[in-house]
Amino acid sequence: MILLIVLLIVVAGCAKEDEAKKQESKFHQVKTPKLEPFYSFNVTKLNNQSYISLEELSEKGNIKYQFDEINRVLTLIESQMHYRLVYGVPVYEKNLEYVPTQRNHLSIIENKPYISIAFLDKEIEWVVKPEGKSTVKISMGGKKDEIPVSASPTRPTSVEEIISQLSVLENPISGAKVSTIRSHLPGAPRNYRNGTHEGLDFYQYGTNVAINPNTPVYGMGEGKIIRIDHDYRGYSSIEERNKDLSIASNTEVTPEFILDKLRGKQVWVYYPNGILARFAHLDRVAEDLSVGDNVTNETVIGYVGNSGTSGEVLKNSTEYHLHLDLLIYNELFWEGLGNEEVITILTTVFE
Repeated sequence: MILLIVLLIVVAGCAKEDEAKKQESKFHQVKTPKLEPFYSFNVTKLNNQSYISLEELSEKGNIKYQFDEINRVLTLIESQMHYRLVYGVPVYEKNLEYVPTQRNHLSIIENKPYISIAFLDKEIEWVVKPEGKSTVKISMGGKKDEIPVSASPTRPTSVEEIISQLSVLENPISGAKVSTIRSHLPGAPRNYRNGTHEGLDFYQYGTNVAINPNTPVYGMGEGKIIRIDHDYRGYSSIEERNKDLSIASNTEVTPEFILDKLRGKQVWVYYPNGILARFAHLDRVAEDLSVGDNVTNETVIGYVGNSGTSGEVLKNSTEYHLHLDLLIYNELFWEGLGNEEVITILTTVFE
């Protein structure tokens, strides 16, 4: 009898041990991440940066891309993440988020788009390993967890909703009136570059305050700097600028990469409610501010200038003004509105 009891205890113990091993195995199966294969890619070196062809990346990897040759805009789609880069712009879009970065992640080599290995490694977070002098191995999926994409917020469309959204902002120039001169307002035609004026201009003859290189530009509200052009390099000559304008005049709209250069020295600030402000044509930016710094309506982010304009390349005192773009959830706030509605919004918010 005693022997039978001992035998039953041993059998029960073995069964529990087997069940524990099954549970442990099951646990490890759940926790072990799927190993993504490594692919080998050719590397092209340019200005101390390493690049990979988007064509090769698309052929070998689970990634889709679109490249707009006219605007020099690259859109990458990797799993549920959408990345949008503009040539020469030190900010990219990640779904609806603006992310500060380097200017040279996107390169155009023999009229084809190339992406830097640094962007794939640091921004998309793929696993990158050196392989040879002119090749690398990349595992797509790599270091990050899958991030589900939530429903995208939409830009308000009514005057009242837009005013409410922008109410967190104050006037960027102390005491300035909103100019109602048509050419100073968003949506005004810019025939010389085959485009449209995207923001509000603060010139002296429309704002009733002094506008010159000593006029401070304020941060408008509580936000975070995502771009500040300490490394600004403008047009070297009127001929170089005119060449870009000539390209623009032969396209349906001003190419996005050219428009960014025409804005001159800039500061971009991101606010709550999906608001982005682009302060353009600055003479100089605040030396003590950097990307990632927080600002308020009392923070001087820079000073009015004429960078990016003909006045800058001709080295004269013309064209001094602040240009201010306002976007809500990646769209210009005024799109789809009439001129009087735009004036109502701007005067209500800033005056």
